[in-house]
Amino acid sequence: MGVRKFILHIVAYLALFYLFCILVVLGVGWLLGRASFKLPAEINTIALGDSHVECAINDTILDHTANFSMGGEAYLYCYLKAKTFLAENPQVDTLWLAYDFNSLEEWKDTLTRSERYNKYKLPFHFFMLDVADLHIFATQLSFYSIMSRTPYMRRRYIKLALRSPTTYQDLYIGGYLHLIRDRLHVDVAKRDSLFNANAVRTPNFGKAMDQVEYLDKIVALCKERSVACILLNTPVNAVIGREADTSAYYAYWRNHLQGITLWDHSAWELPDSCFGDATHLNHWGAERYSERLKELRSLGWPTVDRKGRTASERTTDPTALPTGSVPKEEVGR
Repeated sequence: MGVRKFILHIVAYLALFYLFCILVVLGVGWLLGRASFKLPAEINTIALGDSHVECAINDTILDHTANFSMGGEAYLYCYLKAKTFLAENPQVDTLWLAYDFNSLEEWKDTLTRSERYNKYKLPFHFFMLDVADLHIFATQLSFYSIMSRTPYMRRRYIKLALRSPTTYQDLYIGGYLHLIRDRLHVDVAKRDSLFNANAVRTPNFGKAMDQVEYLDKIVALCKERSVACILLNTPVNAVIGREADTSAYYAYWRNHLQGITLWDHSAWELPDSCFGDATHLNHWGAERYSERLKELRSLGWPTVDRKGRTASERTTDPTALPTGSVPKEEVGR
């Protein structure tokens, strides 16, 4: 009887400990959820996505735009932020969403299925999860470990929230990244070496199940809210097109994302000095790219060709491609 009583006491103490942990995490979630997500009245466009958009869209240059992208961002977290911001900001009528050559590659599900990314994402976004979203994490042991450490990881925010009201800016859930990097030639040389050695990952676009699920949810959310969802592929070095399955990329857009605008700016011509590496614009590139978007917005978003030129710009450029030679799916807008 003594052993049985001892075991029952241990079980009871463990149950109380886990209950205490759950209550603490729920309390932290409540504090995080109290933050205001109200944007300035003039903001009508939000940009969401991973590091490509994080580094490319300088929202200090682009009027009426707020960039909440973050490196390593899965569509799950884009969906959570879109849902939260749209609920509190009825003036937002446009969402720019990252959709690059890797967005739906099978390996992208590691963004939601690995401790490496979960430990940096969940403590900042878990309070926006619905019960329906938990199926992704329910079988991941790392999820429970990360959640138990979340109160410690967000201790600075907790101290702030207990003293005064907070906003989305206090949550650190994304924003424009002023990238100071000049490693394009090093990156291209590395990619060339891997390509020549046949060591490049085999493309498998459209096989990332979590990514596909939450991309669909974002599209449905935008339709429900009457928000224009625009898929954005930011400028990259030409070597990226060689590694990607661009046929599958455009085919997925045509077959599964009917009616959704694609701005494919991947081939826009920018000097090498504008690239931090083959896939990311540095701050010089972001400034130039954002200024160009600002100019196009002031013109009413005219159609541009694969290189980012308007019809009038093509007529003054003797090297311009005929409009008919630009594949429809590759036109920016």
